[in-house]
Amino acid sequence: MRSAALGICLALLAGSAVAQAPGAQDDITCQVRAMIVDDAPEGLVVRARPGDRARIEGTIATQPDLAVVKLVGYRDGWVHIDGARAGENEEFRGMGWIQAPRLAVSTAPTAQRSVPGRALPNPQGGVATFVPSDKAYEVKGCQGAWVQIRVNQTRVWLAPGDYCARPPGTCPAR
Repeated sequence: MRSAALGICLALLAGSAVAQAPGAQDDITCQVRAMIVDDAPEGLVVRARPGDRARIEGTIATQPDLAVVKLVGYRDGWVHIDGARAGENEEFRGMGWIQAPRLAVSTAPTAQRSVPGRALPNPQGGVATFVPSDKAYEVKGCQGAWVQIRVNQTRVWLAPGDYCARPPGTCPAR
Protein backbone atom coordinates (compact mmCIF):
# COMPACT_ATOMS: atom_id res chain seq x y z
CA MET A 1 0.00 0.00 0.00
CA ARG A 2 2.76 2.40 0.95
CA SER A 3 4.70 1.58 -2.23
CA ALA A 4 1.58 2.24 -4.34
CA ALA A 5 1.17 5.68 -2.75
CA LEU A 6 4.86 6.38 -3.28
CA GLY A 7 4.54 5.32 -6.93
CA ILE A 8 1.58 7.66 -7.45
CA CYS A 9 3.49 10.56 -5.86
CA LEU A 10 6.52 9.90 -8.07
CA ALA A 11 4.34 9.71 -11.17
CA LEU A 12 2.70 13.02 -10.29
CA LEU A 13 6.06 14.64 -9.69
CA ALA A 14 7.42 13.31 -12.98
CA GLY A 15 4.39 14.67 -14.83
CA SER A 16 4.78 18.10 -13.31
CA ALA A 17 8.50 18.11 -14.09
CA VAL A 18 7.75 17.43 -17.74
CA ALA A 19 5.09 20.13 -17.83
CA GLN A 20 7.49 22.69 -16.35
CA ALA A 21 10.75 21.68 -18.02
CA PRO A 22 13.23 24.55 -18.45
CA GLY A 23 12.75 26.26 -21.80
CA ALA A 24 9.36 24.67 -22.37
CA GLN A 25 6.91 27.32 -23.52
CA ASP A 26 3.28 27.38 -24.40
CA ASP A 27 1.78 29.72 -26.94
CA ILE A 28 -0.63 32.32 -25.65
CA THR A 29 -3.86 31.97 -27.61
CA CYS A 30 -5.42 35.05 -29.16
CA GLN A 31 -8.02 36.16 -31.71
CA VAL A 32 -6.81 39.55 -32.95
CA ARG A 33 -6.44 41.21 -36.33
CA ALA A 34 -3.53 43.57 -36.98
CA MET A 35 -2.13 45.45 -39.96
CA ILE A 36 1.34 44.94 -41.35
CA VAL A 37 3.49 48.05 -40.98
CA ASP A 38 6.73 46.57 -42.31
CA ASP A 39 7.60 48.27 -45.60
CA ALA A 40 10.38 45.96 -46.77
CA PRO A 41 10.13 45.78 -50.59
CA GLU A 42 10.86 42.03 -50.52
CA GLY A 43 7.88 41.43 -48.22
CA LEU A 44 7.39 40.20 -44.68
CA VAL A 45 8.89 36.76 -44.04
CA VAL A 46 6.59 34.11 -42.53
CA ARG A 47 8.40 31.33 -40.64
CA ALA A 48 7.46 27.79 -39.63
CA ARG A 49 8.10 28.54 -35.94
CA PRO A 50 9.27 31.51 -33.85
CA GLY A 51 12.88 32.49 -34.57
CA ASP A 52 14.99 34.04 -37.29
CA ARG A 53 16.51 30.68 -38.21
CA ALA A 54 13.24 28.80 -38.64
CA ARG A 55 12.26 27.54 -42.10
CA ILE A 56 10.64 30.19 -44.31
CA GLU A 57 7.04 29.34 -45.21
CA GLY A 58 6.51 32.31 -47.51
CA THR A 59 6.31 36.07 -47.63
CA ILE A 60 3.51 38.60 -47.39
CA ALA A 61 3.63 41.53 -49.79
CA THR A 62 3.91 44.78 -47.83
CA GLN A 63 3.19 47.13 -50.72
CA PRO A 64 1.11 48.70 -52.21
CA ASP A 65 -2.02 47.60 -50.29
CA LEU A 66 -2.42 47.29 -46.54
CA ALA A 67 -2.29 43.64 -45.53
CA VAL A 68 -4.14 42.43 -42.45
CA VAL A 69 -3.22 39.25 -40.58
CA LYS A 70 -5.23 37.15 -38.17
CA LEU A 71 -3.27 36.49 -34.97
CA VAL A 72 -4.01 33.18 -33.26
CA GLY A 73 -1.07 32.93 -30.86
CA TYR A 74 1.91 34.67 -29.32
CA ARG A 75 5.32 33.55 -28.00
CA ASP A 76 8.48 35.53 -27.17
CA GLY A 77 7.92 38.51 -29.47
CA TRP A 78 6.52 36.40 -32.32
CA VAL A 79 2.88 36.09 -33.37
CA HIS A 80 1.29 32.98 -34.85
CA ILE A 81 -0.81 33.95 -37.83
CA ASP A 82 -3.56 32.27 -39.79
CA GLY A 83 -3.42 33.87 -43.21
CA ALA A 84 -3.12 37.43 -44.50
CA ARG A 85 -5.35 39.49 -46.78
CA ALA A 86 -4.99 42.79 -48.60
CA GLY A 87 -8.50 43.81 -49.54
CA GLU A 88 -10.01 40.88 -51.43
CA ASN A 89 -6.60 39.36 -52.22
CA GLU A 90 -5.24 36.51 -50.17
CA GLU A 91 -1.57 37.37 -49.53
CA PHE A 92 -0.69 34.30 -47.48
CA ARG A 93 -2.63 31.11 -46.88
CA GLY A 94 -1.99 28.91 -43.89
CA MET A 95 -0.25 29.18 -40.56
CA GLY A 96 3.11 30.73 -39.76
CA TRP A 97 5.05 33.03 -37.43
CA ILE A 98 6.09 36.66 -37.86
CA GLN A 99 7.75 39.15 -35.53
CA ALA A 100 5.19 41.10 -33.51
CA PRO A 101 6.86 44.53 -34.02
CA ARG A 102 6.06 44.27 -37.74
CA LEU A 103 2.38 44.73 -36.89
CA ALA A 104 0.25 47.56 -35.56
CA VAL A 105 -3.29 48.38 -34.53
CA SER A 106 -5.01 51.76 -34.43
CA THR A 107 -7.01 53.04 -31.51
CA ALA A 108 -10.66 53.84 -32.12
CA PRO A 109 -11.73 57.49 -32.15
CA THR A 110 -13.68 58.50 -29.06
CA ALA A 111 -15.34 61.64 -27.75
CA GLN A 112 -12.83 61.58 -24.87
CA ARG A 113 -9.95 61.41 -27.39
CA SER A 114 -8.43 58.44 -25.55
CA VAL A 115 -9.06 54.79 -24.71
CA PRO A 116 -8.07 53.04 -21.49
CA GLY A 117 -4.79 51.14 -21.55
CA ARG A 118 -5.14 48.40 -18.97
CA ALA A 119 -2.45 46.79 -16.82
CA LEU A 120 -3.89 43.31 -17.49
CA PRO A 121 -5.88 41.85 -20.40
CA ASN A 122 -9.27 42.00 -18.69
CA PRO A 123 -11.81 44.67 -17.70
CA GLN A 124 -10.73 44.44 -14.05
CA GLY A 125 -7.08 44.99 -15.03
CA GLY A 126 -7.00 48.57 -13.82
CA VAL A 127 -6.24 51.52 -16.09
CA ALA A 128 -2.47 52.03 -16.36
CA THR A 129 -2.74 55.02 -18.68
CA PHE A 130 -5.06 56.58 -21.23
CA VAL A 131 -3.99 55.96 -24.82
CA PRO A 132 -4.54 58.76 -27.36
CA SER A 133 -7.23 57.67 -29.78
CA ASP A 134 -7.06 57.60 -33.56
CA LYS A 135 -3.33 56.67 -33.67
CA ALA A 136 -1.38 53.55 -34.66
CA TYR A 137 0.63 51.53 -32.14
CA GLU A 138 3.09 48.66 -32.57
CA VAL A 139 1.83 45.26 -31.41
CA LYS A 140 3.78 43.84 -28.45
CA GLY A 141 1.59 40.82 -27.72
CA CYS A 142 -1.93 39.44 -27.59
CA GLN A 143 -4.14 37.34 -25.36
CA GLY A 144 -7.68 36.38 -26.23
CA ALA A 145 -9.20 39.35 -28.05
CA TRP A 146 -6.92 41.80 -26.19
CA VAL A 147 -3.84 43.33 -27.81
CA GLN A 148 -0.76 44.65 -26.01
CA ILE A 149 0.91 47.87 -27.19
CA ARG A 150 3.52 50.25 -25.81
CA VAL A 151 2.71 53.87 -24.98
CA ASN A 152 5.44 56.14 -23.57
CA GLN A 153 7.61 53.16 -22.56
CA THR A 154 4.66 51.48 -20.79
CA ARG A 155 3.12 48.26 -22.06
CA VAL A 156 -0.66 48.29 -21.81
CA TRP A 157 -3.56 46.18 -23.01
CA LEU A 158 -6.34 47.41 -25.31
CA ALA A 159 -9.78 45.84 -25.02
CA PRO A 160 -11.72 44.54 -28.01
CA GLY A 161 -13.52 47.50 -29.59
CA ASP A 162 -10.82 49.96 -28.53
CA TYR A 163 -8.62 49.11 -31.54
CA CYS A 164 -8.85 47.96 -35.14
CA ALA A 165 -6.58 46.65 -37.90
CA ARG A 166 -6.86 49.78 -40.04
CA PRO A 167 -4.84 52.97 -40.47
CA PRO A 168 -5.57 55.84 -38.05
CA GLY A 169 -8.69 57.73 -38.99
CA THR A 170 -10.46 54.68 -40.42
CA CYS A 171 -11.50 52.75 -37.29
CA PRO A 172 -15.19 52.81 -36.38
CA ALA A 173 -15.96 55.38 -33.67
CA ARG A 174 -16.87 54.18 -30.22
